[in-house]
Amino acid sequence: MEEDFETDLWICSECGKETDTIYTIAEWCDEKGIDDETKGYLYDLADKQNMCTDICEDCFDALFHAAGF
Repeated sequence: MEEDFETDLWICSECGKETDTIYTIAEWCDEKGIDDETKGYLYDLADKQNMCTDICEDCFDALFHAAGF
């Protein structure tokens, strides 16, 4: 049986979901065009919630919405 190394899936350390993309909060902000002030606020909120900072897009979106954006 051949292994397929083309489909690298990562496990989100926050939610445990398999995903093909794990970014830091800063990388997600850069990817989505979010300003530095909001980026800092999201890091502060993640810290208060003891949330991981290397997360999947679903966790980033949940954090972003929890921040009221």
